[in-house]
Amino acid sequence: MIIPFICYIFNPIIKIVALNTYIMRIKYNRTSTIEQQGNRFIEDDKSGDYNAVLFDKGVSGSVNFKDRAQGSKLLEMVDTGQVKEVVFEEFSRIGRNSMDTLNTLEYLKSAGVRICIKNYSLCSTNEDGKANPLFGMMTKVLAEVSEQERHNIKERTAQGRAVYLANGGKLGREKGDTESTAKFLSKDKNRAIVRLLNQNKSYRDICGRVGCSPSTIRKVKKALEMS
Repeated sequence: MIIPFICYIFNPIIKIVALNTYIMRIKYNRTSTIEQQGNRFIEDDKSGDYNAVLFDKGVSGSVNFKDRAQGSKLLEMVDTGQVKEVVFEEFSRIGRNSMDTLNTLEYLKSAGVRICIKNYSLCSTNEDGKANPLFGMMTKVLAEVSEQERHNIKERTAQGRAVYLANGGKLGREKGDTESTAKFLSKDKNRAIVRLLNQNKSYRDICGRVGCSPSTIRKVKKALEMS
């Protein structure tokens, strides 16, 4: 049974395309860091192809789908029978944890939701409603590739940092440089950390969502106590 959508105003990140209608086709987007604005997703709002667009901004692909703000809301909508199709721009937007990604896909399929991966033109069912026999095989391969790419990104980042330091580079502010507490807390990443701390999120969860280290969270927490 399809339930009418009355008013889902979760927060500004959810872009509602149509109110007082049936929620059937949902677009889910994700960026890995706060700095990524998701400009390539702007056309989603203008296209009219989706009843709603959900955007998890600054959330690492290592964070389980159900633990993301908009990911969990999507699953809630699926549970109430409001969603008939979910579209992902790229497979990696689902996640970079192969087990969680495959579990999420299986959950959506078991709820009768059609899944489409836009950049591969790959859907779980064909236009006639019959299951696509290639979907399961391809998604298993893509899940492993996405997870491996996450490991590669971490390795390249660590190597780049090591080369930078070996060539005399320095991390952090110059010695003697000071920064006011207000300015420190006003940074986009630190504001995101404050918001998640206020939601009683764990350090591990915050690190995954924001892309920071536990020491940064401790600095933000200390700055809050001093402000």
